[in-house]
Order: sequence, then structure tokens, then C-alpha cells
Amino acid sequence: NLAALRAKWNTNPNGWEKFRVDDAGDGYVGLYSLANNRYVSTDNTRSDKMLRAAWATGSGDWEKFTWVPLGGAGYALRSKATGKYVTTDV
Repeated sequence: NLAALRAKWNTNPNGWEKFRVDDAGDGYVGLYSLANNRYVSTDNTRSDKMLRAAWATGSGDWEKFTWVPLGGAGYALRSKATGKYVTTDV
């Protein structure tokens, strides 16, 4: 099971759509999946840099993100491992 993250199915948050935001230190956050008790990781071994909540039980560089304020109530999420922003593949 790759436990890939997708933003394309549910319109209401159920068990699989619930995450906890943890302080990962040095201004970073970790996203912890309440469905499987794993941190969201940037899979830096793949060319597509897919996000996964499959293996990490702690926050290394692949599990660290920063919130980037966009003004108003909007934020972007940037991966420490790649320096790139998280996006939805529609």
C-alpha cells in the first residue's frame, strides 16, 4: 500500500481526511494522519515527489513542511525536502 494522498474524492472529512498538525521544530510542521498513525512524507525517491502517509512515525526532513501565508485566510504548504509547494493533481 502506497498510502498516496489525493484531493479528489470526499467532500466531507471522514476518518481518512483527518490530520493533526504537529510542531516539527525550527518553524516546520508535520502532518500526522489520524487514519493510520503515520506522518505525511514527501516521497523524494520518485520523480513526481508524491505525498504519502505510509511509513514515517516521526518527522525527518521528508516529513517537514512550512505554512506560507498568502494573505487573508489562505496558506500554501511547502516541503522542506524539495523546497516545492504541495499541489492538487486534478
